[in-house]
Amino acid sequence: MDKIHGGILTLSLKGGEIHDISFEISNNKTNLSFDINDFGEIIVNIKTNTDVILSEFKQEIDMSDTKQIKALEDAAAAMLEQNIESVIKKVEMEYNSDIFGFGNMIYKKNPKLWAQLSPKWDMLFPALQVEVESKVTIINSVMIETRGE
Repeated sequence: MDKIHGGILTLSLKGGEIHDISFEISNNKTNLSFDINDFGEIIVNIKTNTDVILSEFKQEIDMSDTKQIKALEDAAAAMLEQNIESVIKKVEMEYNSDIFGFGNMIYKKNPKLWAQLSPKWDMLFPALQVEVESKVTIINSVMIETRGE
């Protein structure tokens, strides 16, 4: 899962102050872990830390306003979390294929547990709980286009 080496995130929140903003991914670090809840269910935890460059936006943004930058970072992190969760759910439900390597991660961290889970992994994977936490940090801005409308 730690294979993101660039790309563009586009934030488009209609009805709010933030819209049509592009972020170029500069760096990404993803950490996978798992927990077992009180009911014996596996919960996969995905934590992403993504550095982005604010590359294009069409409204006035004060880059010295830390509250405004924090709002952009939080909105981008929420969008990233939602996108990751959506892709995982789609793969779980439609393809029932562990393309993300969750089973492999469990095997590496706890081989004894994996020995118990692996015979029924095809049944467990579609219902696997996944919690995503993303942090986005704007490290720079490239192009600013201000339009009064």
